[in-house]
Amino acid sequence: MSFFRRWLVCIVVLLGVAPALPAQGGLEWMTSRAWRIQDGLPDQVIQAIVQTPDHYLWIGTKLGLVRFDGYHFLDYGADLAPVLHDFGVDCILVARDGTLWLGTQGGGVVHLAGGTARTYGTAAGVENGLVRALYQDETGRIWAGADRGLYRLDSALPNDHFIRMDDPIATPDVGVHTLVGDGHRGVWAGGTRLLHFHAAAGSGKMPWEMLQLPPQPASIRIWSLALAEDGGLWIGTLGGLYRVPAGASVGGAVKESRIPGSILSLYRDRHHRLWVGTLGEGLYLLGPDGSVAHASAPAQLGSNAVLTMVEDLGRDLWVGTQSGLNRFSVTGMQLTRIPGTIDSEFGSVSVDTDGSVWVCSRQLMHIENGVAKLVALPMLDGITVRSVMRERSGAFWVGTLGNGAYRIAKGLTGHTDHYAAAIGTNYIRGFLETPEDGVWIASDGGLANWKNGVVTSYQESPNAPHAAVNAMASGAPGELWVGTFHGVSLWRRGQFVDSPASAALGSHMVWALHVDDGGALWIGTEGGLYRWQHNKMQHLPVDADMGSPAILSILEDSRHRIWLGGPTTVLRTKRGALVSLGQGKAFEPEIFPVSRETGAELSGGAASTATLDGADGAWFASNEGPLHIESEKVRQDGAPPPVMLGQVSVDGQRVAVDGKLVLQPSVKTLQIDATPIALGSRPGLQLRRKLIGFDTEWSSVDPLQPATYTNLPPGSYIYRVEASWKGFPGITRLELPIVQRTHLYRQPVFLIVCVAVVLLLIWLVHWLRVQQVTLRFRLIAEERNRVAREMHDTVVQSCIGVSSLLEAIAIRQTFSTTATPVSTAAKQEHDLLNTAREQIAITIIEAREAIWNLRHPQNDGGLAHALRSMLDRMTAIQNTVVEFTSEGEPTPLDDEPVHELLMTAREALHNAIVHAAPSRIDILLQYEPGRLTIRICDDGVGFDPATAGRGRGGHYGLLGMHERMERIGGSCTIESVPGSGAEVILEMPLGRAVRTLQETR
Repeated sequence: MSFFRRWLVCIVVLLGVAPALPAQGGLEWMTSRAWRIQDGLPDQVIQAIVQTPDHYLWIGTKLGLVRFDGYHFLDYGADLAPVLHDFGVDCILVARDGTLWLGTQGGGVVHLAGGTARTYGTAAGVENGLVRALYQDETGRIWAGADRGLYRLDSALPNDHFIRMDDPIATPDVGVHTLVGDGHRGVWAGGTRLLHFHAAAGSGKMPWEMLQLPPQPASIRIWSLALAEDGGLWIGTLGGLYRVPAGASVGGAVKESRIPGSILSLYRDRHHRLWVGTLGEGLYLLGPDGSVAHASAPAQLGSNAVLTMVEDLGRDLWVGTQSGLNRFSVTGMQLTRIPGTIDSEFGSVSVDTDGSVWVCSRQLMHIENGVAKLVALPMLDGITVRSVMRERSGAFWVGTLGNGAYRIAKGLTGHTDHYAAAIGTNYIRGFLETPEDGVWIASDGGLANWKNGVVTSYQESPNAPHAAVNAMASGAPGELWVGTFHGVSLWRRGQFVDSPASAALGSHMVWALHVDDGGALWIGTEGGLYRWQHNKMQHLPVDADMGSPAILSILEDSRHRIWLGGPTTVLRTKRGALVSLGQGKAFEPEIFPVSRETGAELSGGAASTATLDGADGAWFASNEGPLHIESEKVRQDGAPPPVMLGQVSVDGQRVAVDGKLVLQPSVKTLQIDATPIALGSRPGLQLRRKLIGFDTEWSSVDPLQPATYTNLPPGSYIYRVEASWKGFPGITRLELPIVQRTHLYRQPVFLIVCVAVVLLLIWLVHWLRVQQVTLRFRLIAEERNRVAREMHDTVVQSCIGVSSLLEAIAIRQTFSTTATPVSTAAKQEHDLLNTAREQIAITIIEAREAIWNLRHPQNDGGLAHALRSMLDRMTAIQNTVVEFTSEGEPTPLDDEPVHELLMTAREALHNAIVHAAPSRIDILLQYEPGRLTIRICDDGVGFDPATAGRGRGGHYGLLGMHERMERIGGSCTIESVPGSGAEVILEMPLGRAVRTLQETR
């Protein structure tokens, strides 16, 4: 509270203002819900309240500006205008364009528009920064009332300057605390004086006059003004409430004596009712018919100092007090708060035959004509009362906590009978009267019956429930259903019997029982609602509407409406609708959110925690007092509330969103708070959300919990939230486009570039490979040519020289033999010489062929042709018979394996001709599936393969044959026995990679 208001309280006390007559009625027909600091309110002193067209509620406190959507309180504007936090907000005006004008307690006037703020201080013409009132006249001009002076914004001046409207010389001490239009384009200003500014054209000064109220014994300081329906004026002062009739002078003001105390705030709602906030006396309501109603703390207000009021778009009244925020709504619920009930662990209610209500919660209360009174019975002095019931005969039953039961014959003063030991326990939980069996008594130990003055206890009967009885219900004649913490039991004609319902329900904790006129048994348990009929147990899922599975009470009125009481909610619906719910049909009940609207929790665990009121309404026991719900349905219409985008957090950091939310590739977590602006008390709001493009189904939304998404795949999404009233058409929707960017390496352009680069690299590698192969071939060709030249210039030339000498010697010997006979030795030498000549000729031929192969490595005729050509050259001058055969379909081979096969076969053939002295050599070339075989067989002298081919003496022919075959992935097998010829088998697999000698090593 500001310094001046603290001073105001002191003045009222010192003046000793006498209270006026008490109000004629209460506001129990309205439900009051409170918000305090523990509910999230930043400051409990509420100095101003307004609602903007977007449905937000704006609250001014001494700590700044607060925005409220029905769920969250948000400090607002301090970053835009620090003066709001530094000086606090004393008044708020919603301009016709929807922007906010704020009056501060020392910082001047602040204008909030479009996310920006402008402060009007001394430099802008507001000479006094303590701004108490703001008003916009019919022409759209802004008025500001301060502790010293009245100002009006003149847009015609440079930079929208404020000008002073009163005369500081004539009235130097004028303080303005309230402003209101007079209905004729003029303005009333109240504070230390009452000023009236008359309408005038132009933007300059307006004619005004200062008016005097009739002399009063108390202070006449004006805190609030309101225009009356007939054009008159209501004036709230420290001395009380005054009314100036239309057309009358201020001097003819009449004081409203029914409203006591100092008046701090006035508000006229759409129903033309006047709400009056006082200092210390609470809230009053003056109806158009002259009726007066009153609400006070702590029953319906947080404090009796009412500082401000406003009616929202849903026609609920918001009240700001010194101790929090209150909302008054017509919900059909009326809670009568009784001191001390909140500390009680039990509660019960009972409606008497005259319609009055008995309330038990440690003490006995009687509510008659809306007035609750404590009832003290002489026989119950110091005894805790737990439950009561009025018998049809007029007798009054009282159940106590530890002292048994009392029956008072008539009224509350007749003969009293006390029953304790006969019941079996002294702790009574409730009563039930049936026409056939008298009065049933539920206790903590079981069940007892009173009939014609005789009490019979069934605690020790066979099959009796040895537990506290929470509920009783009368079934068919002679039957009683009993609910305990361990299930349901059936009493039938003097004994407890086995019932299929007991087995079907199991060990559920039973809180409530009801038997309808169709014979169906309704069972309320901690796990939900059940219905037993035709030997079938049916579970009825009402959890989503009740807010809790527990059913504490079940009632049925004359309209066949079922009432279900839970810990926090009461649900009312047609009995047939509940039966249809069990068949999967739609369910649209009336919902009464007791805890949300009143803060109370309903009681359970007793046989009389709820009862009908006789007019198709119902009473429920709660931890704060009895709750009454009217019979008639509260009218609820209108579109669903708008859904607004709240806080958006990316990886824990709050971000501003303007149209579209773009997420960087590194984002891991996204939180979105999209909340409906639901300020009213109407229940049944349904919220659902879906991230289109990601979620496959809709999900229910808790307004107090943000939606969280982690590791969204790259792409475009739309976050959609829809709000609707259950059972009513119409949807409001919020959509937020979201783009989750992908990493560069995941973008299509990047992939295309990568593919192009890979293809380019492949081509480049191929090109380099081709260049390397070409260079290698060139080097090999040059080396082969060099070797060919060297062989030609050395080996071949030397062989030719040797051959020429041998030829010369042979010619000379031939000439000598023709002239002189030769000896045998000479003959042999001649033969050897011829052999040498032939061998050297062969060597020359092979050397030349090798030179040819070096210079021309390509093999164009295939393996068979190459073998045949080699055989023809090697056997051209031999007497050995050589047969060559080829079998199978020839398979094309690369040059390297052909060369290796030819060289190996040549070595084998050479060994056979030179060393085996064969008369016949057979060569077989076989092409088989997956394999190629060359077999070389001779009928020569043979040899031992185990001792040959070890490279001794400088001979490495056989070793070279094995190595050549290994290079091409083949094998060389030699089979021979001395004296029996030899067979060389060369095998090579087809279609397998050729291993080089280097790889083998």
